[in-house]
Amino acid sequence: AANRATAAALTVAEDEAKARRKTELDERLLILVWITEEVSAAERRAKRAVAELERRGWADFSQDTALRKWAFEGMRQFGFPVCN
Repeated sequence: AANRATAAALTVAEDEAKARRKTELDERLLILVWITEEVSAAERRAKRAVAELERRGWADFSQDTALRKWAFEGMRQFGFPVCN
């Protein structure tokens, strides 16, 4: 009877551990789903910003106050409210 009780307790513990691992994996996947669009949108915006800076000329960046202001003001769009 003691062996059966020990085996049953072990089975319950193993099942609980499996359930916890599955829950943790599900939570990780859910978080990835939540933040994927936000990260993808930031990547698209960053690519457009770099393309615009390349079009305007990186060499002028250090001399052109308006270009620097445009670039640094544009960085405000890179917030990650869902990630936060």
